[in-house]
Amino acid sequence: MFKRILPARNLSAPVETRLFEISLFITVIIFYLWTGLGLWFGYEWPILGVYSSGSLVYTALYWAYKNGVSLRVISLLYYLLIFVILGIAWLPSGGLKGAITYFIVLVYLSGLLILDPRDFRLFILVSIGMVLVFTIYEFYVPNAAAPYTSDRGLLRDLAIANVTMLSVMALAMYIFKRAYSLDRVKLKRVNHSLEFEKQNVERANKAKTTFLANISHEMRTPLNGIVGTAELLRQTKLTNEQSDLVRDLVYSSDILRGLISNVLDISMIEEGKMVLMNTQFDYYKVISEVGQFFAPVMADKKGLELKLDQDFSIPVKLLGDPARLRQVVINLVSNAIKFTEEGHVKVTTKLLSKDASGVIIKTTVEDTGKGISPHHQEFIFDEFHRDEKVSGIEGTGLGLSICKKIVTSMGGLLTLDKSDDSGSIFSFVIQMKVNQGDDREVAIAVKKEQKTDYGALKVLIAEDQPINQMVLTKMLKNLGVTTIDLAEDGQKAVDVALEGDYDFILMDIRMPVKDGIQAANEILSNYSGAKAPVIISITANALKADQDACFAVGIKDFISKPFNVSDLQSTLEKYT
Repeated sequence: MFKRILPARNLSAPVETRLFEISLFITVIIFYLWTGLGLWFGYEWPILGVYSSGSLVYTALYWAYKNGVSLRVISLLYYLLIFVILGIAWLPSGGLKGAITYFIVLVYLSGLLILDPRDFRLFILVSIGMVLVFTIYEFYVPNAAAPYTSDRGLLRDLAIANVTMLSVMALAMYIFKRAYSLDRVKLKRVNHSLEFEKQNVERANKAKTTFLANISHEMRTPLNGIVGTAELLRQTKLTNEQSDLVRDLVYSSDILRGLISNVLDISMIEEGKMVLMNTQFDYYKVISEVGQFFAPVMADKKGLELKLDQDFSIPVKLLGDPARLRQVVINLVSNAIKFTEEGHVKVTTKLLSKDASGVIIKTTVEDTGKGISPHHQEFIFDEFHRDEKVSGIEGTGLGLSICKKIVTSMGGLLTLDKSDDSGSIFSFVIQMKVNQGDDREVAIAVKKEQKTDYGALKVLIAEDQPINQMVLTKMLKNLGVTTIDLAEDGQKAVDVALEGDYDFILMDIRMPVKDGIQAANEILSNYSGAKAPVIISITANALKADQDACFAVGIKDFISKPFNVSDLQSTLEKYT
């Protein structure tokens, strides 16, 4: 019986709920107390009527609350009725000189602690308005409030009101203090749990990065042999059947290479480890290299043409990351080719503006393919998004997402401008700085007259895998290089490099005895002031941390396995 009457100690309930339940219970007790005191001390009937009515009304409210009526409804009724009762009892209880003002303060504070914020304004207005009305009324009508018959009665009522108010406020503060302490304990537990989970996530991320680096290396090394051998084989005299088989081999290896690169790229982007380079490059050349990259693919695509429409007003000497720019254009063109059976895929560049701060360039990739359905256009840049209804299309759905993030990191914007039955148009706009002394016409004229003499180069290949030694050697010979030496470990690379006068050293990173970074550091430290060989890292270690470690010891450039002849040639041309 008593468990049903007394407030339950539900510590999991919100503090406002617990406080209101206790306040409602105490209000019932107070009304019964004052009713009893009124009978004992012989209060006049209006006061006794108010107290006895309040006892009945708040007993009914408490019963309704315990039987499931919502807190908001009961709390609104609670304060509405308390104001009505206090208004009726104001003047008969002595007005401003009596105990009524103490109860007004008590009700006001409890309302601020308990009421829903949605009801605050109305509650505050009613409270202040009620006090102002009665105060002004008593000011202009001094005898409106019933006077106390004796000072003893006034002191008695004030003492009871003080004790009641202090007791209720002490209980309220105790509840809030207890709730605050419990919340602090819970917060500490949650913080400890979050810290533990954070450490687990960091360990998992570190393990994932290590796994990606290791599996990437193990997959890229043999894949480089496959890609390189297939490309070299394609350049030999083949029968029609052999040519078809090699074509399929090159196509499949390119897809596999793209999948590995995409997985690594998305991992680096998510971890914030992708840092853009800021080197000088020629936009025209980058787009031309994209055309060369797809030349073998387009040779096998009957009825499909790759067009390049370049704006010759774009300056020659731009500052940026040509490798990432090339990656974006290659991904867009690759997607266009996948979805286009006949017609054309067209890459257009346009100089939008040029001033002292740099240039703004727009690059557009247009195709005459089947287009993208309206439903999928909304999600086209999401990671791993693919249209499962389109069969025969390879990929993980990462290409466009990576392109979007790369262009955004460059301060640009990649958009899908149009896609319907007549084809799709993707475009991106980026801003780049220009080096001084830029002259497109002079650069093109010099480029036509100059031809790199690879035959005069002396190259050392430091590589422990025989298949990759063979691939690199044949690629260099196909470019015209005649003087090529080999070193199968890091120590031999140091010994051979210090004995010969090499123009280039193509250095693998993971090698026995000494790794490529140690070997490069030792080689370059022996060229104090003299012209050192250009060391280019050719490795399966493709993470940003590996690139930073290479550049830190003086390695000039970085080529990730697997690569093709055009990748090797474009890198060598930077330094010849």
